[in-house]
Formats: sequence, C-alpha cells, structure tokens
Amino acid sequence: MVKGDCSRDEYVTLYNRMLSGLDPYKVLEQINTLSGGKDCALCCYEKPGDFCHRHLLAEWITKRTGIEIKEFGVVEKKKDIELIQESLF
Repeated sequence: MVKGDCSRDEYVTLYNRMLSGLDPYKVLEQINTLSGGKDCALCCYEKPGDFCHRHLLAEWITKRTGIEIKEFGVVEKKKDIELIQESLF
C-alpha cells in the first residue's frame, strides 16, 4: 500500500490516490463476500479515534456511496454540563 517514511499529509494523498482507482461498490461487495454476508470490522493496532487508514477508507466509502461507517469503541462526548454547588445551610 504505502511504503517508506512519509508525512501524514503525504500518506493521505498516496492512500487516496490508491483508492481512487477502485470502485467502492465492488470493494463493499468483496467485503460482503469475504465475510459471508455477516457484519465485519476493519482492524488495526491504532486505538479508536486515532488517525488510521480505517478512517480514510470509511470516509472514502461514505463520500462515494452514502453508507456511514461507524468506528467501534468511540463514545461521543456529551456536552459539558455546568455544575453548581448548592449550599447545605
């Protein structure tokens, strides 16, 4: 895929260039075939929320098909709640 040292921006450019030659519907069809029609997950060693090729692939699929790809293990942060200390007396 992307070999050698490169900056994050260079990596994104190279990875997207590689994806641009693919048909996202055929990629999804291949994933479906390989998974036997069951739900599947794309895995790697980065923690959920960290930059990874998973995000690039998910974004590419979503932009081209409208199918939203969700990241497992990421919990959306709730809005900050203002806490007010009431007096006990």
